[in-house]
Amino acid sequence: MIDLAEITDLVRHSALPVALIDLERFAVVAVSPAGAERLGVSADQAEAVDLRTVIRDPAAAREELEMIRMGKLSSYEAHGELKQDGQFAPVLVSVRGIETTPPITHAFVLYVDPTLPTSRYVDEAESLLGTVDASGTIRHISADTLRLLRTAVAGCLGHALVDYVHPDDAARLLRALDVASRHGIKVEVDIRMGPRDGSWQQYALMVTPLDRGMVGFAAVPAATSIEPQASVDRIAALEHHLSRIAQEVDAAHVLPESNRVLSNDAPPVALTARQWQVLDRILRGERVSTIAQAMFLSQSTIRNYLSAIFRAFGVHSQAELIERLRAARSPASAQVDIRE
Repeated sequence: MIDLAEITDLVRHSALPVALIDLERFAVVAVSPAGAERLGVSADQAEAVDLRTVIRDPAAAREELEMIRMGKLSSYEAHGELKQDGQFAPVLVSVRGIETTPPITHAFVLYVDPTLPTSRYVDEAESLLGTVDASGTIRHISADTLRLLRTAVAGCLGHALVDYVHPDDAARLLRALDVASRHGIKVEVDIRMGPRDGSWQQYALMVTPLDRGMVGFAAVPAATSIEPQASVDRIAALEHHLSRIAQEVDAAHVLPESNRVLSNDAPPVALTARQWQVLDRILRGERVSTIAQAMFLSQSTIRNYLSAIFRAFGVHSQAELIERLRAARSPASAQVDIRE
């Protein structure tokens, strides 16, 4: 049973741009100061806002929220338009129901700015990035498989992603992949994953539609359940849970770029999720100092990631790395600005 008063207090004091929505009334229950700023009003005014007047397409929004309310999706990410200062402006939101048994009465709406690093809200966490084709077969996957699935990258490629999911959760995964590929939206599900010896762990898995019929996935260990304890500790745990959502969104954003780095028939390269993120930024021409600031890591840590990337590709410099990748990419996408 959720404690609505506690969650309302959490949202109102959150540093994240987040709102709590009553799904039945289609109304804002609580909003953080940063969330109210997205609406162009004060926090007190935001809780009296009629969502139908500030969303460009309220009918579509209600339809998507209804899928959350009925338990068909545990979360989704969507682009839309929100009224600010009398004009509609593009917005990206991540929506997640806060209960596990439908009908779901309330949902978190996290406002995401893709131009800002959401990793500022989270600590270092294990994650798993990869892509599957239309049949659900793993085509690319990060080297975190060795730690999380106890299988090397080469041992995962060519296998169905569902092979690493608890049998009782297989249908949820397949539905998420289908929704992502057919409707072009990002979907998150809570599932159990692990090596095929039955050592399951709870994960939050986000799937993302990519080019050429591919679907990307990003998995992080799900937030632990909140046991009875001091109120401030429960609120901190809920805040951490919201932060995980931000991280999943951030991780999923790197997948489309990473998927274009190598062609589907390229040999497997064993990089961790963090290393893929660094590689993605290098390919966009970012400097080490810029990457370190964006990822909230030290420059020496970024250089350590770069050294691991060089070893994985069998090169000794950024210039060699770019030349190696150019050989695997199409000529039209080979122009990369290299900066030390």
